[in-house]
Amino acid sequence: MSNQLELYSIEALGTLQAALRRVGEEAQDGLSSAQGRIRRAAAWVREAVEMRRRRLEQAQREVAACESALIACQNSGFYDEFGYYHPPDCCYEEAALQQALLALAICEERLRLAYAWQGRLEDAIARYERETSALARLAEDGVAQACAELAGLARRYAAVHAGASARLEASPVTATGAPPRRSIDRGIRSVAISDLPEIGDLGGSEDFTKAPMNEMRTGLQRLQEMLPAIESGVGASGDYWAAYDQQRGLDYASGYQRVYDAFYGQEAIHVEKDGDRYDVINGRHRIWLARQMGISHLPMRVVERESLKRGP
Repeated sequence: MSNQLELYSIEALGTLQAALRRVGEEAQDGLSSAQGRIRRAAAWVREAVEMRRRRLEQAQREVAACESALIACQNSGFYDEFGYYHPPDCCYEEAALQQALLALAICEERLRLAYAWQGRLEDAIARYERETSALARLAEDGVAQACAELAGLARRYAAVHAGASARLEASPVTATGAPPRRSIDRGIRSVAISDLPEIGDLGGSEDFTKAPMNEMRTGLQRLQEMLPAIESGVGASGDYWAAYDQQRGLDYASGYQRVYDAFYGQEAIHVEKDGDRYDVINGRHRIWLARQMGISHLPMRVVERESLKRGP
């Protein structure tokens, strides 16, 4: 499946941006509403647990009171003047104690069930939050990132379109009768290093004045780690790698966002393609070092020279 975008209207990008914002807002509203219901359910369960805990404590006090009353009753027997012992009638106290013990058992069971349901609810909430965290990030950060990418795409499209129109107007037919040519910015593409021309030896430290060789080597190694996320579209923005660095406590100088900017931003490797032949405009050191490291492909901005068809 082709991943190229055929763009015919900048206004369509604005419509898509507005639709994305609406989707993000509706998703955030839905998540907020669900979160509110979850909080209310959790509060209700906590109140139920607390009520049953207090009822258990009350039942325990009632059992203790009934036990004391039974002991007092049992100790109320007496001997008459003839020496006969008259045991007390404690049937009422015994029955009261049995009722209190039964009520205590019921309260203990109800509290046990309340704790069990509270644990299940907390586990369900934890699973829900884990499963919706990605959606929440997508609804907030992902939509904002997508809108920013669309805005950038519109600017690039407008700039390329204007530049291409200017070049077409200024491109005369050559003296030999060859058709005029135009340059088309194909954007950042993965290019096989084997297709590029050989670059002389740049192994000396004096050749790496803009960035030290070891620093550039680290950047190339990190790029290989980043490519799966970038090519999938998830990590296809500097904001994604800025957040990635922040989570790992990395500053810009030592982080992954700098690598992304170096290969996908203003300092991207720049090559011009004419037929099957490439000319390296910018990034010779990165290409040379990648070839030494055995890296087969690198992202590069490809500007293609194309001949215009002449009219009949």
